[in-house]
Amino acid sequence: MSNLDIIEATILQEAIKILTSKDVETGTIQALKDHFGDPEKIIQSQQTWNKRYAEEGHMWGDNPSICGQTLIQLLPEKSSVIDLGCGYGRDTIALLAANHRVVAIDNSQVAVNELEDEIEDYLNNGKAFALRGNFIHAPLMKEKFAGISSHRTMHLIKPNQMKRVMNSAASMLQDNGLLVMTARSIEDFNPKQMNKIDDLTAEYKNRPGHRLHFFNEERYDSILSKDFTNTQYEAIEEQECERNPIPTKLLKVVTRKKSETENSNIPPTEELEVG
Repeated sequence: MSNLDIIEATILQEAIKILTSKDVETGTIQALKDHFGDPEKIIQSQQTWNKRYAEEGHMWGDNPSICGQTLIQLLPEKSSVIDLGCGYGRDTIALLAANHRVVAIDNSQVAVNELEDEIEDYLNNGKAFALRGNFIHAPLMKEKFAGISSHRTMHLIKPNQMKRVMNSAASMLQDNGLLVMTARSIEDFNPKQMNKIDDLTAEYKNRPGHRLHFFNEERYDSILSKDFTNTQYEAIEEQECERNPIPTKLLKVVTRKKSETENSNIPPTEELEVG
């Protein structure tokens, strides 16, 4: 659970109480909730992830995701990688086994504890680090990573934070570093599972506070910073989880951080193939 998310939700919760006590219009309070999210649901959602990991364990199996597989295929050995939204670590473990160094980050303490048990030897020899927290505020080194993997994480991030996450990702990557992500496709809305909030947002009926922010190429393009190029998209499908194996539609993106030469508007001498 991210302490920052809980603090933000608690502050918003108190602000709403104060506004309510001062007879502020209901519409104004609802507008705050629509923009920032309902604080009670946010707190409940964070608790839900810990509960899900505790009860369901390895809910997506143990094989690496499409993001982890892609970086293993494209990166040279001994590359430094961030596994953003690592969960219990199926991509982290696969990347470590492929002789990479990995910093794994997730909001769920239950998931991070599970991962630490799985990779204890790598942690002890300095080839891996496991962090609980919010990627936006994680104190990571700049321009030190060759790749970032983020499988099924972006659709959980608040829209007003998405571009900030991409800027953080760009700052962490080396020149020509690769960013590989998947998020729920705009075609994935399921009225049997979800209540529609707007054209790009839905909330699970049985998980209050668990919102999905759907993606298409235009949404990715709107949040990727000017530091990225050679962006490629692919529609993929996988089951939601082992307990609920219904088809889930995702949109995968592979993109490369520009080199210093490219950022200086000087034609590069060599292109890096990303797919």
